[in-house]
Amino acid sequence: MSRQESTVQSALEFLRWRGPLRSSALLLREALRPFLDWYVFHIVEDSVANNALPPKGPPTSEFTVRILALEDGVEQVIAALAEIGPFPNVKVVERLNAGGAVAIAYAGTRPVGCSWLTVQSGLPMPCGLAWSLKQGEAVLYGSYVHPDWRGKRVHPLLDRAMKTYLLERGFSHTLGSMSAMNPQTLSLARRDHKRLVMTLFLVNLRGVNWNIRFAHGAPLQSRFRILPDEPAARTPESSVSETITPDLRRQPPISRPTHWKPPRLRQLPQDSTITPPGNLSL
Repeated sequence: MSRQESTVQSALEFLRWRGPLRSSALLLREALRPFLDWYVFHIVEDSVANNALPPKGPPTSEFTVRILALEDGVEQVIAALAEIGPFPNVKVVERLNAGGAVAIAYAGTRPVGCSWLTVQSGLPMPCGLAWSLKQGEAVLYGSYVHPDWRGKRVHPLLDRAMKTYLLERGFSHTLGSMSAMNPQTLSLARRDHKRLVMTLFLVNLRGVNWNIRFAHGAPLQSRFRILPDEPAARTPESSVSETITPDLRRQPPISRPTHWKPPRLRQLPQDSTITPPGNLSL
């Protein structure tokens, strides 16, 4: 298959899964990306007790799931994820150090899918938001299945395994965010009877770096907190004033009229002399 035929096939596959409306919205978002980014997320909640429900669809006995955390070794996690997809090592280490864990599905000895969970607040979202968790809650995120193994209900198996993991450790509820542009994930949420608790609309205006956040169904602060703005980059001048004369930095700036201009100096002729005032001798 030529490169052009592969591109056409990928585009048709994208259109088939997304549908014409979502596909048009995603193309519009890409066209506007130099000026703004926008997202629509559905926030869903589920009880870990739903893990006891019998699985639906084709049997998944051909797969096994292991849940790995920091104590299992970073190298082992990185090696398993490398066979599933391109996951940056820095991001993997960051998630594990933050108290996260990853569920990995195996077909025999081959890793075929993964999904992440965290029980700590602070998991970042776009537009300067971060998850805010209550006691007994966890966030499930970052699910990915290798293309060769999709359509075999690997994701529901990962979801059930993580619920069992959390249930054994005393957690009661799971939360997750799903893009409104991803119909497959939304259908899985409906099939697993997950409850919609919020719809989140986020817009970031590039250049001015303004974030617009709107939540429907529940207050934004019930599930998220706004991250503080990053400090401005320090220049050498500001560093010197901070270390040598910190008190001067706190002085109010000198106010001048808006029409103020520095005085112009009149240049004297070369043969002119300056007469000092009074008895001052030069």
